[in-house]
Amino acid sequence: MANSPISSGQLELLADMIAERLAKQPRCIDKSELAEKMGVSISTIERWMSERKIPFIKPDRRVLFDIEAVVAALSKNNED
Repeated sequence: MANSPISSGQLELLADMIAERLAKQPRCIDKSELAEKMGVSISTIERWMSERKIPFIKPDRRVLFDIEAVVAALSKNNED
């Protein structure tokens, strides 16, 4: 099978596919960015974490949040 160059149409299709996949992936933010977006202090974010009110992940030493999951969790907590 010979290597053939990618046409501009194929390249555009590939770029669209990559953009679509990236758009579907949750965007993770850190504590300070979450606090800023939520309008609360970092200590409030840490309290919510310790009370397990919001979901988070800890890859390595960092703590990351999916903003959509946090909003959903807080909405659910307010309904209870």
